[in-house]
Amino acid sequence: MKAQIDNLIRQLTVLRTHLANYNLSDVEAAHADTVANLKSVQSALVEAEDRLAKVEAGITMTQFKNLKDFDDAIFAKAQELEDFSIRTARAKTECEAAEAKVAAAQQRHKQIEASIASLKSHVAALMGTG
Repeated sequence: MKAQIDNLIRQLTVLRTHLANYNLSDVEAAHADTVANLKSVQSALVEAEDRLAKVEAGITMTQFKNLKDFDDAIFAKAQELEDFSIRTARAKTECEAAEAKVAAAQQRHKQIEASIASLKSHVAALMGTG
């Protein structure tokens, strides 16, 4: 046990010598530099977070604008489609009316040709008997 006490006394003596030679002001200066660097880093981090928030807000606004532009374009195309569908329906109705007139004209033409043929045969019959 005495050996352990002597050993502890020797270690404490060596430690005292080291502590006497050790300058605490160096540690305090290093600590102050570290605290200053930490504050600088924290300030830069806050600034970076603010910039990131502004960028995210800008992206959100850009996305919103792009979505609105897309919706507006789709609405405009839907209006164009509706207008085109209306014009197509009108043109189809006009086409059907024209087809009906053409069919009636063709029917009338056939009747006239039949009447002409009948008149020719009637005239030929009259000429042949006369």
